[in-house]
Amino acid sequence: DLSLRTLSTELEVSKNRLFIGQVEWRVGSRVKPVPPLKVMDDQLSEPNAWNHNQSGPLFT
Repeated sequence: DLSLRTLSTELEVSKNRLFIGQVEWRVGSRVKPVPPLKVMDDQLSEPNAWNHNQSGPLFT
């Protein structure tokens, strides 16, 4: 009984992981109006660019 419960729990966890991955991918592809090159340039020209981006309008 215990091993069966463990198996079903692991199945639930992996299903949740898959779901979370899909959601993250969907959100990530929706929130990418800025081309990666532009982001790289910003990070190179400003050391705190990532911190500013995180507190910017993208994440509110």
